[in-house]
Amino acid sequence: MRRRVRWGMIGSGGVFTRHTVVEGLLAANHAELVAVCDVGNELERAVRSEHFIRSVGSIDELLRVGIDAVLVASEDSVRAEHVERAVRSGKHVLCEESPGHDPAQTRRIIGLCHKNGVLLGSAFFLRFLPEFQRILELARDGVLGTLRYGRILYADCHPVPGASMARQSPLANIGCHCIDLLEMFFGEACKVHCFSTGRSLEPDSVESSVVSLSFNNGGMGHVYVSVSPQKDAMGNFFELYGSQGYVTVEVAKNGKAKLILRLYGKSAEEVICREEYTLFPDEMNPYQAEIEEFCCAILEGDTPYNSAELGLRSQCLLEACQRSVREGITVNLPFGETLLSFVGLLCCF
Repeated sequence: MRRRVRWGMIGSGGVFTRHTVVEGLLAANHAELVAVCDVGNELERAVRSEHFIRSVGSIDELLRVGIDAVLVASEDSVRAEHVERAVRSGKHVLCEESPGHDPAQTRRIIGLCHKNGVLLGSAFFLRFLPEFQRILELARDGVLGTLRYGRILYADCHPVPGASMARQSPLANIGCHCIDLLEMFFGEACKVHCFSTGRSLEPDSVESSVVSLSFNNGGMGHVYVSVSPQKDAMGNFFELYGSQGYVTVEVAKNGKAKLILRLYGKSAEEVICREEYTLFPDEMNPYQAEIEEFCCAILEGDTPYNSAELGLRSQCLLEACQRSVREGITVNLPFGETLLSFVGLLCCF
């Protein structure tokens, strides 16, 4: 590495005191958070004060403080504008989500990045979790055989009654990350069918979606995401089945992940291998890994693992899910919209 990447941040609401900044930017070996452009709340101001982070009053001022890259965590309504301003000033950009309002706008922003010679990334943090990197190694080495089926369950809670209006749907918020994770293992999906309960302002409401996926390689998958006001409803579970075995992951509330691997013999009843791992959250910080990988791409002139094309792909998939819910149909997806090859994380740290 030649140097550190100097970062600025636009929009510190919510995400600032969560993972990407505190566990990512502030912990990364090759990153330095120089300034933040957002008023923020009392807690976020306390974090800035604790870590001596400069706060600026405008985006123009932020783009003039000698930064190399910008983390854009703005609200949906202004994110595209903020991304474009950063790109036109020659800054690399990492988005918490897709940069544009729709696929057409995201394609235009990607073209603008190519024109200005800067990198654009979409933050899909699940790819960097240690349990999924371990499973990816097993799958790439052929330990599981031909991948046939994957399932992800993600249930979370919202603590504020009636907060649904201010939040994204669970499918857009975390479901897109789960679908992206399955595509990391299977490659591109070719068909999608989605069921959703919709959204409600009732204090005891439960929002949930189920997505059925068919992949071009012949595999299938399901994603279930749910948001409930009940904390006991929280839970994360992952399963991946192949022709020679399967692996499951269950994540506890303390962040520990239990990974169980079973391999078949000549028949499914004959288990020739059973391994169990307990992965602790401090073994690999996925947000730190995500930031460091993007810094590596900037410094070495490589394509980032979490490329902008992943964000575009995610938008296309979410549009297909929304259409499926509206029309009650299975939606066929175009092949080759983005190139999602079966590759592992290229770490440079």
